[in-house]
Amino acid sequence: MKIFISWSGELSQSVAMILRVWLKNVIQVVDPYVSSEDIEKGTRWFAEIGRNLEEAKVGIVCLTRENMTKPWVLFESGAISRSIERSRVTPLLIDLGPADLSGPLAQFQATTITKAEMLRLVKSIGTQLNDDRFTPVLIESAFQKWWPDFQSQVTDAVRLAGSVRRQPHVRSDREVLEELLETTRSIAQHATRQREETSVPGFVTGRTVSPRQPVFAEIISGLEKRRRRLLIAALEAASAAEITDETLTITFDAESKHYRDTMAREDNLRVLRDVVAEVLGKQVEIRLSISRKLF
Repeated sequence: MKIFISWSGELSQSVAMILRVWLKNVIQVVDPYVSSEDIEKGTRWFAEIGRNLEEAKVGIVCLTRENMTKPWVLFESGAISRSIERSRVTPLLIDLGPADLSGPLAQFQATTITKAEMLRLVKSIGTQLNDDRFTPVLIESAFQKWWPDFQSQVTDAVRLAGSVRRQPHVRSDREVLEELLETTRSIAQHATRQREETSVPGFVTGRTVSPRQPVFAEIISGLEKRRRRLLIAALEAASAAEITDETLTITFDAESKHYRDTMAREDNLRVLRDVVAEVLGKQVEIRLSISRKLF
């Protein structure tokens, strides 16, 4: 059974590599996938990651204070959640506590690196095997044998990264208020988009619209049929779109440039052109742009 392990940053990568070996020791039949270790040189890494996502039954995102808001972690987490049932995706909190999670990652049931929660994680993985050889009792026995090694190696990795303590960060009142304000704004923006989608049946020629209009739903449906989940995640990150008779322009915010770059890959762009042609009934030029904000 494939287990997709996502990471970003030095500490996160170190723990991902430790976890990769440890999971194989505890449950010998699982196949943990870590991109830094398992992609052969010369392989088209983006396609390789997509293929392994499609094969994975469980997803683990190695989170640290440093990477929890990094674009790649958020991008890959979104792709994992599309490919794997939400109940089988867990953020692994390395030097964080559950209270530190916010935004998209807060929707998942997190796991802290404690003996009780790691045991619960491996038993949960065992239930996905449908293999009578790996009962909860046998998994717990293997866990007890290999847990000290894992705990020691992770502790050393955290210490080397400069994080001696893994105590949860207690957010200040200001941080909590800022998150509440951001959540309120998001709800208001979502309500506005819903009103727009109700009043506009589809794309309006020559007009800038939300990328969540019905025509985008058809495009996403076409991409899902082709199992292009990473491309879907990039498309959903767009901030605006405009269509004319000959051109579809998709715009991304500056902080979402990595999504634009993902979509601009020739293989992804080719698939997107084909799907858009099916939806619109004609070929159009696709332009990808980055918004320029004035301050």
